[in-house]
Amino acid sequence: MKIFSLCALLLTFFLVACEQQSSTSQQAIYFWKTHLRLSEAQEAFLQQHQISKIYVRYCDVGLLKNAPVPIAPIQIDTMGLVGKTVVPVIYLKNEVFVEVPNKQYLKTLAQNLSAYIKQINAHYHLQTAEVQIDCDWTLSTRYAYFDFLKYFKEALPEQLLSATIRLHQVKYFKDTGVPPVDYGVLMYYNMGKITATGSNSIYDRDTAHRYLKSLKKYPLPLNVALPMFSWGVHSSKGQVLHLVNGLTTSKVQELAGLLPTAEPNVYEVKEQTYYQGRLWEVGDLIKIEEVSEAQREEMQADLLKNLAAPPKEIILFDLND
Repeated sequence: MKIFSLCALLLTFFLVACEQQSSTSQQAIYFWKTHLRLSEAQEAFLQQHQISKIYVRYCDVGLLKNAPVPIAPIQIDTMGLVGKTVVPVIYLKNEVFVEVPNKQYLKTLAQNLSAYIKQINAHYHLQTAEVQIDCDWTLSTRYAYFDFLKYFKEALPEQLLSATIRLHQVKYFKDTGVPPVDYGVLMYYNMGKITATGSNSIYDRDTAHRYLKSLKKYPLPLNVALPMFSWGVHSSKGQVLHLVNGLTTSKVQELAGLLPTAEPNVYEVKEQTYYQGRLWEVGDLIKIEEVSEAQREEMQADLLKNLAAPPKEIILFDLND
């Protein structure tokens, strides 16, 4: 009886260990600025969280005189990348696929972008094994974008290809389509409309729950991107004026001339203030939108319960100061 109990205990331990191992995801991070030069604080963060894989925005692509062109290409200080894995990310504005004259337009775009990535890699002596494409495609641009992805894969067959996926594209994938890539990355943030007051547009659990049940049905393997950014929503008389990137609760509480209101995370300007080159008038509101570590853990727990399989990778957006 004791032997049986011991065997049962060992079996239980083994199964729990396997379950824990299967739900363990590697961490990676995005770098979204135009000059990659890691600061001491950024290096310390990567070491602390054992992150050695960086998804680097190589460029945006938009239209100039109706032709797609690279915008704000990356500059890289490669000293900080020793021992790290780099994944090029190309952000394609949806406008690139709105008016496509012919298939050759898409083939040329794919060839030019693949050549651009090779050029950047060669210039900075980087070797990459995968590429990610970021595009918030729509119903009207779906087919052009998907054709581009096929041509891009043909131009870089040796590279793994991923694409970013938004929550609505998961829930309504029969309408929005599934991109022809090796896997998707679910952007689990920017869930609502940016407003002067009210819920957090970056992450709202009630909003997220409207989409979670759809995850198991999505036909593409999914990794996950979680938010690590914050901003302040500057508004006047209910109208949103602009976003103040990087503004947090702790920072806003240090500013003179602002007082908290009865509305959660909303501060009123009591004295005319200049901040980051912009004027805040008396009576303006600043709403802080940020995501805590506890909320990120909550997000991961909800996703693990609802994804068809545990994500192999969780990517934080993004590495900043």
